[in-house]
Amino acid sequence: MAKHTKTLETVRADPTPANFSNIACAKMARDYTTNLGNIAKVHHKGFKIKNGPAAQKLFDILTPYGNLQVDAKDEADVKKHLVILEKMLNAANVFASSI
Repeated sequence: MAKHTKTLETVRADPTPANFSNIACAKMARDYTTNLGNIAKVHHKGFKIKNGPAAQKLFDILTPYGNLQVDAKDEADVKKHLVILEKMLNAANVFASSI
């Protein structure tokens, strides 16, 4: 997920709804949900992965962003959602480093 290290900074610099949807959600959140979903799926199929249930929880929280179901109407909405995304992505990074 190293390719997304500057993504939140980019959206913070220009917090438009379009940047939020096109950069933070469509690209970054989708990548994270794909990876977390794969980890959770393997864990549920019987391969015990350390913190597999945590992957499912993070996947569930980030999925609405990755599926473009979160609608940021203005700059204030974008900033509010960026705080949530940053917390979830930090948790996902901590999770990934613990595997």
